[in-house]
This record gives sequence, structure tokens and C-alpha cells, in this order.
Amino acid sequence: MMMMSSSSLSPVQSSSSSFFAEASSDENNKKIRDEQNDTREGVEGEKLYTIESLRNYAQELVVRNNSYDHRFCFYVAGGGSMAVSLLAATPGASSFLLEGRTTYDRYSFLNSCTMSDQDTKGKQFSYSSQIAATIASNAALKQALKLSSLDDNLHRMPLTIGVGCTSILATTTSSPSKSTGTNDGGRKGKDRGKGGRGNVVATHADGTRLMLTIQMKTGRKRFDEDLILSHLVLRSIELLMMYNPLENENKNDDSLTTNNSNNNKEYVTNDGDVVTEQWERSITTLASIMTTSNDASTTTITTTTNNNINTMMSNVDDVVEEAARRVIDGGEDAVVLLPIYGSTTTFNNNDVVVDDDTGNTKLLPIGIQALTQTVIPNKCLIFPGSFNPPHIGHLSLANASIRTLERLEPYIHPRKHNDKPILFELSLTNVDKPSIDPKIVVSRVQKFLELASSSLSSNDNDNDNDNDASTSSSSLSSFPQQWGIVLTRAPLFEEKLKILQSKVLDNVSPSKNINFVIGTDTLVRILNPQYYQDQLRSCMNKSLLELKSNGVGFIVGGRLEQQTNSQPKFVSGRDELLDLPEDVASMFTVMEESEFRVDLSSSEIRKQQQ
Repeated sequence: MMMMSSSSLSPVQSSSSSFFAEASSDENNKKIRDEQNDTREGVEGEKLYTIESLRNYAQELVVRNNSYDHRFCFYVAGGGSMAVSLLAATPGASSFLLEGRTTYDRYSFLNSCTMSDQDTKGKQFSYSSQIAATIASNAALKQALKLSSLDDNLHRMPLTIGVGCTSILATTTSSPSKSTGTNDGGRKGKDRGKGGRGNVVATHADGTRLMLTIQMKTGRKRFDEDLILSHLVLRSIELLMMYNPLENENKNDDSLTTNNSNNNKEYVTNDGDVVTEQWERSITTLASIMTTSNDASTTTITTTTNNNINTMMSNVDDVVEEAARRVIDGGEDAVVLLPIYGSTTTFNNNDVVVDDDTGNTKLLPIGIQALTQTVIPNKCLIFPGSFNPPHIGHLSLANASIRTLERLEPYIHPRKHNDKPILFELSLTNVDKPSIDPKIVVSRVQKFLELASSSLSSNDNDNDNDNDASTSSSSLSSFPQQWGIVLTRAPLFEEKLKILQSKVLDNVSPSKNINFVIGTDTLVRILNPQYYQDQLRSCMNKSLLELKSNGVGFIVGGRLEQQTNSQPKFVSGRDELLDLPEDVASMFTVMEESEFRVDLSSSEIRKQQQ
């Protein structure tokens, strides 16, 4: 991870951010802290932090998130939980809050973070530390990704955020000591004589992490300390939801350094508490083109143009190469790349492109994001291939497969999005070849983004001339509504299944299913006994039935094959299933020529490019 100073952040201003505004310049911080520790002025008078101010803060953030569409999970170990309860009580919170847990008990924390007691034994682990808050934040992010995947929503998954909070607050409700002006609050050892301390860590799906630590002044009751920490929890999500990483991409490296050797920003608030703010992010977080207006509450994501395409692709290079190295060099078995979209799509005629099938505005991918934790939806379509290069034939097969699966397994409940999700799977390792160079992976992912933009633009022109049935060629050749790319270390189907099913966190459905999209050339290889033990058909059938029992299915698209002494013939793959036992053949759903046919191949395209 790269450390990033908060001084390089885009400014975030709001009516609520004054809670944690700096009281003075850095050189006066020590003097201010000393003065605040010697007086209780402001504690018994008018309070800056109240239930009403926390409620207003929660309402403001829920409304503001309408422009960002983030989804949050909170794991709070005691103090700070009022932030979650007031968010839940705010109208419109269902579009904001996925889950909130108060992991008050030690074993509740361990269970929520899927840790064993052994993980903390003899390691001087503190449940009130920043490390514990980071663990809770990672667990909350994983839960947020899981819940989004249960909704099959690939658009939402890149916008999830997990928040963890730990603290050590006053453990008594007695009034502050009038003789000393302090309240130990039941603290012991080195914490005696200090105010409450809290750690809030918020982690974005792309790995960007914000860490806030607060050392409160002395003289407050437990409730008041909890209230302050709850405000800090909301402050963390305000900062992270509005953070614009691209502004920092375009600055000199000097902007990522401060006078502090650890890149922390420390300041004293208007109420006399000391806050430390620290940011971490991956080498490149979000490859997108964003502009922020003078009103910091409004961020516009713009369409890619010739002027900024090079910037976007440069960022894509870094994102994808880092993701590929996580698989090849870092030992991860899979990494998911998901497109980032603009809110509207416009072309030279300045018209918004509308999907004739659904009436919804089509979205143009303006970048790519690698999930820091790999999670995929259950029953997701997986389209394996080398994609050298990706082309319209791949898109047509993907869309036809989505429609076939929707017919076979329609959604039980209506959704805002009805397209089944599909991931184009690229294995970076081979059985008998070296791993694919990350630079090549970058090139192929860039081709996906270019193809997505060009297919959307060309379909817009096609729709001007052809507004007929929804099964038009333009609709089949457009990019699916819900798509992404998964990089794996799995050249064989058995390996793909094992890896991908481990990334399905669905514990609601009775089984974990993976539907592979294949062509007839792959079908022939799958049904060739020479690739199985002892090269026996019986061993092949046994292996296929084992895959079936583990939730594997295949959707097969045909292709045009050259014949030796006759005209080319379209082969659907149905003939290859005739000699199979019925229970094996039922694994394969063969699409008819009327459902899918594109006479195009990657090898032909490569020849044309040479």
C-alpha cells in the first residue's frame, strides 16, 4: 500500500465537518491541548456534540450519498454505535446502509471477523487498537461485498465500504472530579488520567483506506465520549464517499509527503480533542475521469473523450497490471475487475443513449477497478477464454447466454436490474506454458473497455435506423448490463470451479452454482476421453457427474465450421451430446442457430491485424 497524506486530499466541506475542524495551526496545537486539559469550559456549557447534531449529520450524509450510491457495512466494537442506530432511523437509509453490527463482546468480535481466539493469544492484541479497527473494517467490507453479490449487482460492488470502530471510553458515569478537573472513568495503568480514545477505519472496495484516531480531552462522561466517537464514524464515511483519487494521480509525488515521517496529519478540534488522520491506498485505485464542481457536495462523472482517453488508459494500465501481479506473483488465486460507469452517456450528437429493450439509460464504462477482496455472485455466468482479442462474437455469445439463463432460471423477486451477471475469465497460468505477461493482460482489458465504448456508440447509430424486435443484432452485440473480468490461476475446469466457488459467499441459496459459457470447440475438448484418467469414457462421465453435483452447468454456443468437400456448416454442438448418458448430457444447454450465430473468430481477427 502507498501512504498518502491527508493534505493531498480534495477538500471536503459540509455543515457537519466543523465538528472536526482544526482549532489552530500546528505550532499552537500543544498550547491548545495544555489549555484544554486544564479547563472544563464547554463541557458543562453548550455542547458541540449532541444527539440532534448526530441525527442531522446522518440525514445529511444519506441525502448526499444519492450522488455517489455507496453502500456501507459497520462493525462497531461498543463505542460509536449511535452513528449506526441513527443512520438506521434516517429516512432513505435503505439505499445507504447494508448492515450494522455492535460487536460488544470479545467473542462477538472474533465471530464477526472470522477470527479464532488463537489468533490473539500471546500477541498483545488489543480489542481497542487501530489494528482491531482495521480487522473489523476489512470484515465489514467483505460482508458488504457479499450482500451486494447476493443481489447480483456488479454495479454496486465497487462502491461498497466497510467501517470498523474500536475504542476505550469511560467506564463510570460519575461526575468529573472537581478537585483535579479530570475523570479517570475507571481507566487503569497508562490510560489513567486520559480522556477516551477511539479508532475508526473505513475501507473502500478498491483498497483505499482512511484511518481516524481521536484522543479526547478529559472531563467527559461515557455517553458524551460515545457521542463524539459516533460523530467521528460519520466523518469517516463522509470523507471516503467524497474522496476523489484522480486528483492525487495528477499531482506530483511531492504531494504525497508531509513533514511527518509517517504521513499522519494531527490537529486539535474546536472542542479540544486531538484527531489523527491517515490515508492508505493501492498503487492506483480508480481509473476514472471525474470532475468536482465548486460545490464539493456535487461530483460529476464525465464521458470519455479524446482529450482524456490517454489519462484513463494510463490509469487502467496500473490497475490491471497490479491486479495481474496479485495473481501471478502475489499468490492470490483470483482477482475481480469491474468497470466504473458514468451517470449518463453522450456522443457527438449530445443525445443520451437509451436501451430500446428496457428504456433505461445505457452506461459507458469510463474505467476499471480491482476489488481488494474477491467476491462473485452465486449462479454467475463465467465465460473462460484467452480473448486475444475480445470481439463482437464474444459479446454476442455472452448476451445470448444471459438470455438463455434468464429463461431457465428467472429471478424469483423483481429487481431494478434483470440481466444475469457475467464474468469474462482469463486464466493467467497455463498447464504447459509460462504465465501470461501482465502487460498482455493490460492490453486485453483495455480492448474490453474500448469494445464496450465502441459497441455502445455503434448500437446508438443502429437504433436510429432499426427500432424493431428486442432480439436485434445490435442488442446482442452490445455489452451486458452486468459484466466484469476475473483473473485466475486456473487453466482447468476443475480448478476454475474450486477457486470460483470459494469466492461465492452466498449462504442463503441451497447450493453454489457456476454456469460456464463455452463454444463448440471447447465442448469437443471437454467430451474427449483422452483428457481424463486412463483415457476412458467411463472416467470422463464420472468426472463430469462430479462437476454437476458441485453445481456446474454449461451453456454452449455454436460456430461455423469449414468442411473438406462442401460448404461451411453451422455446428451447434448438439450432435456431440447424442452418445452421452442423459444425466451427463443434461449439464449442457445448447443454443440453437436462431439464438446465437456469429461467423467471427479471434484467429481471423489476428490474421487481419498482421
